[in-house]
Amino acid sequence: MYLNFVSFLAASLSEYMKLFKTTEPLAHILYEKLNEIVRNVMLKFLQSAVVQSNEGVELVDLKCSDGENWLPLKEVDIAMGTRLALSKVKWTSLWEHVWRCPR
Repeated sequence: MYLNFVSFLAASLSEYMKLFKTTEPLAHILYEKLNEIVRNVMLKFLQSAVVQSNEGVELVDLKCSDGENWLPLKEVDIAMGTRLALSKVKWTSLWEHVWRCPR
C-alpha cells in the first residue's frame, strides 16, 4: 500500500525532477516551482477553495489538520493502485497500525 502511494507521488513529481536535474541556473524559477509542488500535493487532499493560489508562508500556514479543509474521502487523490490496496486492508488492523506509528 505504501509503495503504491509513494510511486504515485513520485510520478506526480517527475516533471520537477527532470527540470531540477539540469546544469542550468534555476534560482529564478525555484520559488515558483516549489510553490507549484506544494500546492499540487495539497490539492490531493485539501479543498481547492482552501489552497487557492496561496504561495510561500500562506501555504505553510494552511491548517492541514483541520478536517473542515479536507476533501471528502472519496475525492482524495491517492491513485487507483493505492485505493485497490486499501480496499483489501482490514480497517481495524489499519487503525491499530496508524495509532502505533511514531508521531
